[in-house]
Order: sequence, then structure tokens, then C-alpha cells
Amino acid sequence: MVRPGVVAIDGTRMAGNASRESTRDFEEIAREILAEAKAIDEAEDELYGEARGDELPEQLRTRDGRAEFFRRARERRAAERPVDQQRGSEPEPVLGEEDGFEFDTERIVARHQGRQGWTREAHRQLEQQRWENPDPAPRSREDRLVLAGERLETERDAHRGQPGV
Repeated sequence: MVRPGVVAIDGTRMAGNASRESTRDFEEIAREILAEAKAIDEAEDELYGEARGDELPEQLRTRDGRAEFFRRARERRAAERPVDQQRGSEPEPVLGEEDGFEFDTERIVARHQGRQGWTREAHRQLEQQRWENPDPAPRSREDRLVLAGERLETERDAHRGQPGV
């Protein structure tokens, strides 16, 4: 029932050494890898010290240092702006009801949709407002950091001004 067919053997010759002295087991290879990793760690500790490498720069580690950093960044940003833009500085965002955005309660109220309908319609209206009146974020990392610092200071000052705080 079994019939022999064509048998093809690859005749490529390779140099190799399969002796017992050149064959290594898993544990030996693992010990070599761990010893190499330990040597690299010790060399890096000697070179860089105990620091992890993701620490904040020295000037940003304290509150005063951060305030000074943001002050200098704002000054650099103002100096780099063209003169015509410096005169007409960026408009302050209008907060509160004066921004002209109110939910259309007539469209939101639908008893058959319930709370999910309210949420869905509110999200839709909010996205429409954001699309019509975008608040673009600066593209450069430094400008985004300065903007975040300014917003943080504004919110902090507003929070401090509230009674009972």
C-alpha cells in the first residue's frame, strides 16, 4: 500500500561543531545573559549615579523654579512675536453665559429617550459649538507648556479669590 516516491536531499555543506564541549544548555546561556545585564547596570550606575533618568530638571523641581521658568518662557514668547501681534495681544476667553452657548432645551427634552437622550444631545451640541468656535492649541511643545502654566495660574488665582477657600 505504500509506494516510494521521489526523495530529495539538500546537499548543502556547512561547517559545524556538535561536540559535547561546544554544546551549551539553557541554564548556562541564561547565566551569561544575566551576568552581562548586571555588568551593564553596574557600569550605568557608575556613570549616571542612582538617578533613574526621568527626573525633572533641577530648575523645575521647586515651585519658585517653575514660576521662574514660565516667566522666562513668556518673555521669550513675547519677544519672538511680531510687533503688530504684541500690540493686539490674544483676546481673553470669555467665561460664563456671555459666550453665547446655551443648550437648546427644547431639542434635548424627549421623554422616550430619557437621560441617555439628554447626554447624547448635549454632547452633540457641545461638539457643534467646539467645531464652530475652535480654541486651537499651539503646535510647539514650549508654547503648550506656557499655555498650560498660564491656565493653571489663572485657575489657581480664581480659586483663591473664592470665599471660604
